[in-house]
Amino acid sequence: MSGLGQQLTYGWRALKNPDIRRVQLAWTGCISAETAQTVGLAVVAYRAGGLFAVAALGLTRTIPAAVVGPLAVTLVDRRPRARVLMLVLGLRGLLAACIAATVAASLPTVVVLAIAAADAVVYSVWWPTQSAVLPELADSPDEATSANVLTTVIENTGTLLGPLLGAALLAVADEVTTVFATAAVLLNASAIALGALAWRSTPPTTGADEVGPAGTFAGFRVALRERHPRTVIALYLLQTFGLGILGVLVVGLAVEVLDLGEAGIGVLNASVGAGGLVGAMASAALVGRRRLGSALGLALLLWSAGFALAGSIPAAAVGALAAVGIANGLVDVAGLTLLQRTVHEALLVRVLGVFEGLWWAALGTGAMAGAAVVEVTGLRSAFVLVAVVVGAATLACTRALRRVDAVAGPPPEILRTLASVPFFRPLPPVAIERLAFSAVRRTVTAGTPVISAGEQGDAFYVVEHGMFDVAVDGRRSPLAEPFFGEIALLHDVRRTATVTAVTDADVLVIERDRFLGALALDISSHEEAARHVRSLPSPPVVER
Repeated sequence: MSGLGQQLTYGWRALKNPDIRRVQLAWTGCISAETAQTVGLAVVAYRAGGLFAVAALGLTRTIPAAVVGPLAVTLVDRRPRARVLMLVLGLRGLLAACIAATVAASLPTVVVLAIAAADAVVYSVWWPTQSAVLPELADSPDEATSANVLTTVIENTGTLLGPLLGAALLAVADEVTTVFATAAVLLNASAIALGALAWRSTPPTTGADEVGPAGTFAGFRVALRERHPRTVIALYLLQTFGLGILGVLVVGLAVEVLDLGEAGIGVLNASVGAGGLVGAMASAALVGRRRLGSALGLALLLWSAGFALAGSIPAAAVGALAAVGIANGLVDVAGLTLLQRTVHEALLVRVLGVFEGLWWAALGTGAMAGAAVVEVTGLRSAFVLVAVVVGAATLACTRALRRVDAVAGPPPEILRTLASVPFFRPLPPVAIERLAFSAVRRTVTAGTPVISAGEQGDAFYVVEHGMFDVAVDGRRSPLAEPFFGEIALLHDVRRTATVTAVTDADVLVIERDRFLGALALDISSHEEAARHVRSLPSPPVVER
């Protein structure tokens, strides 16, 4: 299936769940309002003090959010999560209305910046909360995967439509207050969409006592000290720093170079969003690939090339910035997947909380650096300089990215072995990859029983090397397929046979929950497993 088709298929599955549908509808309004407001705030700042004021806006919004970001997970784990989402939307709607009123009353720009900073602090809570609530609402692993895919598609779509909305409002109404008023309406409507779900939401039953200062420091320790996560985070943040610079440069490019006026700021931002949507779709090609470190490096080089082209040939800015957006989508998928691969599962949420704070800090400091670089080098040269720095840093990290690839991906031979199981073949590559990560290789000496009739079934086994026989009621026969243990798991019964190694052998062991969760991802996979079990001779079934 094509990347686009796979994305849309996954998204449709998620939308069948009414609770997930409410959250995703709210997310659509949230991200669209955010990106529209970004255009409006850039216009307000530019009118007040040029590019330095735009940079100050970026720093004012991001530094407070950077401080709150690593601590947001504490709030997420101690409150009903859907209510937190509703509160975030309601507060943001109120703050957007306050910005609209402040601008309409011609109050000092510093007041607008203060309200915008408060809005960013509230917004920083959204991502970790949404990431935690979607798996809770999913009825199956299939729905959880679908919901995550849809979240990415909506984010990139909102990054396209929000700036276009801001540009249209500026072009038609010629009043920046309409942008903030519209954002307030979107945010409050999104809060209302969560209504019933929010009031049914209950506090999490686990995790609240485990997260706190110790958890936050553990996240910092992994992010800053462990070599492979540190490499990925450093490059990811370098690109984010460049995006902070871009937020300033794009204003100057639209108004001062291309003479597109203030509405042009929205148009250029929308081109980045359009590219991001394409990049999100194209990222399906990365699913299941081992060498994501190399993919991350290539995406960053594409990002640098688009950045340089936008400054060198302003007439090609729309296409060049779309290339930057495509690279953004690829960096997001490759970078976050590498973090998932290189950070222990128990610490992943804490590391992502730290990363969220560092991301906001990089965005804000990048904005200030953008204004300073323009002052020293000029606008068009600033584009080229940033591209050279990011590209050179990426090339310098080539060996480090290769080392990340060496430890981050499951061994290819394990992927091939699992892909040979008939009822795993319909699974998406990412599902097989996750099984490969969870599989444990076990060596068995000749004559050793691996499973015994009557015992509890707690794992599925795939044969890598060696020969086995199967004993049922004293009758022995060679193992017909290079896997065993599925009957007890699929039917929730005790083991129906004894499987013994005839020669020294190696098997891959997949825990029960991992096995069943993988089959739940695709109905054809589950049906294939059921057909396989029905085709077997009927052994005596021992109930649990």
